[in-house]
Amino acid sequence: MAAGSSGLPLEERLTVVVTTSAAPVHPDTGMLRKVLGSLSLGGAAHCRTIIVCAPSNQQAADGTSKFKRGRITQAAAAAYAEYRESITKLAAAGDGCFANVEVLELDCRHGFGHAVRAALALVRTEFVIVVRLWRPCADYYYTFSLCC
Repeated sequence: MAAGSSGLPLEERLTVVVTTSAAPVHPDTGMLRKVLGSLSLGGAAHCRTIIVCAPSNQQAADGTSKFKRGRITQAAAAAYAEYRESITKLAAAGDGCFANVEVLELDCRHGFGHAVRAALALVRTEFVIVVRLWRPCADYYYTFSLCC
């Protein structure tokens, strides 16, 4: 990895935080793989990556999941639990796009801001970039370039 103006390689200067929550696509990990794979576009594939998982703590009263509000059915909650278990195993194995990944499991739904705050407590680098699960990093390429 090329050294930036500080002389340190990007992986020593940048931490990537990926936020995730229950989604209709779970337990499939394809979307997360796409986001993690996109980190290579900006040279951040070797940077420490923290995936923040927050379980939903409210059940959908009408039987319909409202993912953005954190209200999901029991079936969606089970699928998200399976997803979290899968990504924890993938991160532990450290293969492919999961090479520098660690999973931060929150005890309850905190919302986006508090989930990011929990991850920031673990960051020890000069720079951090926060990526939502739904956004592959093509949009962040120039941010990585600024770090170099």
